[in-house]
Amino acid sequence: MIRIKLHLVAATCALCLLHPLASAQTAGVYVGLNSQGKPVEITLADDGLGGLQLTSALMFWTADCTRSGPGREVAWGVGANTPIVGNQLNTEFRSNGLYEKWTFVFSGNTVTGTFMGRTPEFTDIASSTRKVQLCDSGNLSFSADQAVPTTTRQGLKPGETMRLQ
Repeated sequence: MIRIKLHLVAATCALCLLHPLASAQTAGVYVGLNSQGKPVEITLADDGLGGLQLTSALMFWTADCTRSGPGREVAWGVGANTPIVGNQLNTEFRSNGLYEKWTFVFSGNTVTGTFMGRTPEFTDIASSTRKVQLCDSGNLSFSADQAVPTTTRQGLKPGETMRLQ
C-alpha cells in the first residue's frame, strides 16, 4: 500500500515538472500600481521560440533623498529582452550610478513583484550642478493586470481592397 502511494506521488511530481506552474499566459501590456500608489507598466512579448520575454518595465516612484528628504518624483524603466522561464524573473540594472532591482511573479493575467531603485540626483540644480545626493525608493511591491486593448483592428474582407495615399 505504501509503495503504491509513493509511486502515485512520484508520478504526480513528474507531471508537475513537465507542466510548469502558472506563468504569464499571453503577451501584452500589464498595468497596475505600486505600494506608493504610483503607476507601473510591464510589457511581455513573444520571444520567437514559443515563450515569452520581458521587453520593458516602467515604475513611477517617490524617492527619499539623503539631503533634501522625501518627495523627489522619479520614473524609471528597464528595457531588456529577458526570457521568462517558469513563473518568476529577477533582474538588476546598473549604469552610471543608477540601480534598480526587480522581482516579477507571473500568475495568469497578473504580474506581481517587488522593486527597489536608487539614483544620484542633484541636491539643488538651481544653486549647484556639483552637489549630488542618493535618492532611494525603498522596497516597493506592485501588482499589474493585463490591459484589455481599447480598439480592435478588423481585417479586410475577402475581395475588399484598401486605398493607400
